[in-house]
Amino acid sequence: MYLLLVYSAAAFFDASRRRLPNALLLLAAFPGGFLLGPAYLLRLLLLFALFLPLFRLRLLGGGDVKLLAVSGAWLGCGRFLWFFFFTLAAAAVPSAYLFLKGFRRTRIPLGPCFLVGYGLLSVLQPA
Repeated sequence: MYLLLVYSAAAFFDASRRRLPNALLLLAAFPGGFLLGPAYLLRLLLLFALFLPLFRLRLLGGGDVKLLAVSGAWLGCGRFLWFFFFTLAAAAVPSAYLFLKGFRRTRIPLGPCFLVGYGLLSVLQPA
């Protein structure tokens, strides 16, 4: 339920302002360190390091990288892979539409795609 609130807020901010506030990402990450312990923090750092090159290559925004790391740290490896797959599938729909309409350099906000990905994960892979 907590992640649903985080992804809903992320979808709102990313769709309306094209930014994911650091305060939201900090609120998303902070409780996991207390609830899940050192394994959570290790997953958070490793995933951030894994996705950082995508930010450097300008394929993802900084907030998207941080939210992906937080998502993986909360969900664990198996559920995160499914979440990531569903999120990419949700992002492919508007991307394909924009591509076919000729808007090839247009960036889409991924916050709503995170929400759709988590919704699909919750329905198809319940915890």
